[in-house]
Amino acid sequence: MKELLERVSYRNNTLTLWDDGCVTQIRPWGRDGLRVTITPEGGKKTSDWALDIPLETDGIYSEEGNTVTLRNGKISVTLSDIYTQSGHMAFYRHQESDEELLFEEHDYVVWAHNPGTHVFKPTTDGLFESELHLCAYDDEHFFGMGENSTGHVDLKDSVIDLYQRHVKAVVPFVVSSRGYGFLWNNPSLGRVEFGKNMTRWVSYGCSRLDFLVVAGFSYADLLERYADATGHAPVFPY
Repeated sequence: MKELLERVSYRNNTLTLWDDGCVTQIRPWGRDGLRVTITPEGGKKTSDWALDIPLETDGIYSEEGNTVTLRNGKISVTLSDIYTQSGHMAFYRHQESDEELLFEEHDYVVWAHNPGTHVFKPTTDGLFESELHLCAYDDEHFFGMGENSTGHVDLKDSVIDLYQRHVKAVVPFVVSSRGYGFLWNNPSLGRVEFGKNMTRWVSYGCSRLDFLVVAGFSYADLLERYADATGHAPVFPY
């Protein structure tokens, strides 16, 4: 485990936090995007999966007291309480001098047990059953996730199982009415819960958590950033 003064570094456009046996790395990714990987002890990088197009760009890094910030265009992330606690992650959208909160991690507490903002449980095949916990907001609405027979356009208060079958085609990208898009870059069986008390992403077997957050001021902006990161569809022939 790193000493407190070595828990955070910013090198080669990568913000790194060492904490609780995990390594969190955040990189500017394309226009107005940030890519986050959280690797537990014993985990490793296996593939870039949907994010195999190199889009690493220059970010703006700053540190003030117990908080560090990394910004890329319209989006920024802060890690607070980095020297006293585990480092709380929050994402913001920027327009000129104004900023607004997009979402933040949810420190999930059950009685005296605190699972934390992310959870890794080793499985028998050398992978991890993993969870990411995010805060929920009453005024937030979610759209996307491919073709799922939920009967609802707005996915708020829905649970989506992450698997493919005859009449189900999951694309783990969701856009939020709060102005961000979220790509879950962990191709495994799992689920996402867009609950009233929190949003929970679950993978039943991965070596690390990997996700992309993009910011914009229209759904068109968000979809364009997503296509930039994962690949544009070819133009139809004339």
